[in-house]
Amino acid sequence: MADMQIVLSGRKIEAQYVEMKVPLYSYGCEKKIKKALLHLKGIHSVQVDYHQQKVTVWGICNREDVLAAVRKKRRAARF
Repeated sequence: MADMQIVLSGRKIEAQYVEMKVPLYSYGCEKKIKKALLHLKGIHSVQVDYHQQKVTVWGICNREDVLAAVRKKRRAARF
């Protein structure tokens, strides 16, 4: 363990908002989406708007990974 080093990549990493349109049919769908996203590493908050069929995620994450996690629950999710 003593010879291991941490090397920074030089990239500036910032938290970002990711907004998606997701078909939600019930408040149970809303809970499933929130639960799936909050288990992802780097996600700080998830807001689900049932009436606008919109999910907003804030955190240090890859947009495509977030979309893939949502599509496991709702296939028709899109940016």
